[in-house]
Amino acid sequence: LDLSFSFRSHPSIVEFVNRFFQFHFQSSSAARTAHRASHQALTPARQEQHVHERVEIVQFDATTGEADKRDSERARAIEARAIAAWILEKITAQVPIYSTKSGEDRSVEFGDFAILVQQNGDFALLESALADANIPYVTFAGGGFLGRQEILDIENMLRWLADPLEDHALLGVLRSPFFSINDGVLYKLFLDESGSLWQRVKSASKKPELEVLQRPARILKQLLQDSQVLQVADIVREVIMITSFDVSLLALPNGRQKSRNAWKLADFAVQYNQLGLSEFVQALTSMRELGAGKQTDAPLSSENAVKLMTIHKSKGLEFPIVILPVLGRKVHQSSPKLLVHREFGIALDTSRSMDDPRPSYFRAAALLNAEMDAQEKKRLLYVAMTRARDWLVMFVEQNTRDDVSFRLWLREGLGLADGDLDAQDNACAAQRAALHAGEHYSLRYIDEDILTAWEKEGAAVAGRSVSDEELQASAEEIGFDLLKPLSVGEPSEDNTVPWPATLRVTSLPDSEPHATVVGNLFHAAMQRLALTGKLEDRNSLDVLASEELAVVDSELRAKLVDECSRMLQTYKGSRLADLLPRARKFLPEVGYTTFGEDGQVQDKRPDLIFQDENERWHVVDFKTDRLTAEEVPEKVNEHSAQVLEYVNDFERLTSFRASGWLYFAELGLLVEIKSPGFEVGNKGQLKLPFVSR
Repeated sequence: LDLSFSFRSHPSIVEFVNRFFQFHFQSSSAARTAHRASHQALTPARQEQHVHERVEIVQFDATTGEADKRDSERARAIEARAIAAWILEKITAQVPIYSTKSGEDRSVEFGDFAILVQQNGDFALLESALADANIPYVTFAGGGFLGRQEILDIENMLRWLADPLEDHALLGVLRSPFFSINDGVLYKLFLDESGSLWQRVKSASKKPELEVLQRPARILKQLLQDSQVLQVADIVREVIMITSFDVSLLALPNGRQKSRNAWKLADFAVQYNQLGLSEFVQALTSMRELGAGKQTDAPLSSENAVKLMTIHKSKGLEFPIVILPVLGRKVHQSSPKLLVHREFGIALDTSRSMDDPRPSYFRAAALLNAEMDAQEKKRLLYVAMTRARDWLVMFVEQNTRDDVSFRLWLREGLGLADGDLDAQDNACAAQRAALHAGEHYSLRYIDEDILTAWEKEGAAVAGRSVSDEELQASAEEIGFDLLKPLSVGEPSEDNTVPWPATLRVTSLPDSEPHATVVGNLFHAAMQRLALTGKLEDRNSLDVLASEELAVVDSELRAKLVDECSRMLQTYKGSRLADLLPRARKFLPEVGYTTFGEDGQVQDKRPDLIFQDENERWHVVDFKTDRLTAEEVPEKVNEHSAQVLEYVNDFERLTSFRASGWLYFAELGLLVEIKSPGFEVGNKGQLKLPFVSR
């Protein structure tokens, strides 16, 4: 097998990589050593025509007008914004991407982009810029799971539960998405109250002007009580559920990933149930500090989302479009006091201060060690560039220090660097001259003004937009007019409406309420019933339909209220109405996430979980379909597997066994589910394994 053939990359990318790395890898025979990589040119197996160059270099300037002063944080932010704008530009232009399935070109999608960085610490600003531009993305972090902020927030909560006098941990909990208490309230706590922070919170929560502390005080008190009797994994689960931490995280940038990470920690904690709470917290701290027990982020669907990952994690993968940012990171940090390598043995730095001279042998070993690091990083850059299938773009900052870095090598190879370069042989000089001439790549320059204009051009495609025709087709399918109530301001030139603006329900003439909307109203009413113990009257149902379901048409809302009122009246005579008033605990519409062995991720939300007076648990799924008693067996067969999934998940998450039920609101019928399906008898009749009550 000839490994020099590249079946992955576009010929333009292959030619660029060949020329660039022949300049950087190849050296004269006199200088060649074992740790230096030799160059072997790739041969492109793809035969596409060079319609336009597929390698792009984007130079950006982050200096300010104050004597060309550079702010490193500002530089990183500008680069991240430029990447988001570049992605939107390609989406707008619908650049061609080769489909490996059809063998033909297709239009680019968000899922075709991959941003490869050198370290996990490079993700934060990139994630923020993508979120600001409404670009979907998923981060494949290396081993940084335990260092994620959402995990640290939960760790702070556990630390405080283990020691209620740990004020620093509680301060972090109050300021985190658990409660989002602002600094003004916390400052007032320290001015007006005394004692530990927990004592201050309890005392201040009784004051009308600090009612914002009532919820934290109530929840924290409950968690303190439960943490005395629950195992570690159960405590983590209760912390997430009782505070709605996972829901709060969804409102943050990359919220889906953060929310699933929180639930992954709950699953991770199961293997440490033998530890006490303080021991588990100490174990998390030790694993993070020592780099032991590395965990990656919870898996997340990445089908149509930009992918962020480290170059190391990308080895063996390929992506239609590869973006390489943060190229100015130094390839070699300062040498430690002790160097050990088979090339030079052991070298020890015996100097005691900056003024002391370092031993000659150590200085020589340090130089060799730095050279080996540089050669290894060149191989890493080669890996990054060769992940690209159709497009390769690199972002290079101008007017900054030329430390030994990917950025310096690019500027040298492309003739963008100042100063004399090391002498190379004639063949390398020819390759370098060709790169200098701009062959096989395009060069673009941006500054703050250009970037701002660029962002405005790409803003129109950020997020999902649909045309009037698409909306009307959806309206006809479900029986609702999604267009007419949306006349807010002047219509856009392209006549599109962003998806969030369509989340309102209005009726078409002579239409009946859609079953989905009726079901949503009934679910909301039953959730209120579980929490308050009271059935909703017509006025309350009207408020629910108007405010929570956004039903803006008064006639349609009246029909919805009539339907839901009838179902609630039927409920009064049902078996479920006998059980709920005597129940010990209610968990209405609790959401959770499961991770399969194959990496599949599923979000689930059973309608009601409750514990009856005999301490037995029940999982109930509501069905609001209009049906007759004769149609019940078919519906039971259709939904029984889903109910039993909820039951099995509940047992895995809590270690409690539960019974599964379907409640048919139309008939007031509660059906216990015993098995996930039915058998067909000899004459074709259905033998249904359920018991109705």
